[in-house]
Amino acid sequence: MKRKILIMGGSYFIGKSIAETFSQFGDDVYVLNRGSRPLHDSRIKELVCDREDQEQLKKILDDHHFEVVIDVSATNKKHLQYLIEALHTDQLASFIFISSSAVYDVENLSIPYKVSDPLGENSYWGDYGTNKIEAETYLKTQLTNSQIIILRPPYVYGENNYA
Repeated sequence: MKRKILIMGGSYFIGKSIAETFSQFGDDVYVLNRGSRPLHDSRIKELVCDREDQEQLKKILDDHHFEVVIDVSATNKKHLQYLIEALHTDQLASFIFISSSAVYDVENLSIPYKVSDPLGENSYWGDYGTNKIEAETYLKTQLTNSQIIILRPPYVYGENNYA
């Protein structure tokens, strides 16, 4: 079944790989980004917008209904708040948020971390981790548990890694 998928930040590294993979499966893939890196894949539709411009985001997403949203680029609650307010969530089956293992209270935990482990600020990641916690918390207040998938990778390596 062909799905309409929105990928936030899908022009580089992880997002680009996700967009290419879903388009290979025949899904109708849209990427929303600032347009600073042109896409070279005719199967993927590009929506150019700064996600921090709330009015522009609402305007560009107004004519679209997505079954799946994958957010690779949100780093804080405001990013998700603007996006959720701009989306038509009535047809949304899954919202996949790429968070980070920086949300875990690592100074009081043992590896390997469990999904059920407590979240909290840690000295390694500081505001980055606490901002991701706030983003996750906000998302949980706006969508149903059956719609939300939160992934918390530690470090991600691979082709096109900019770090």
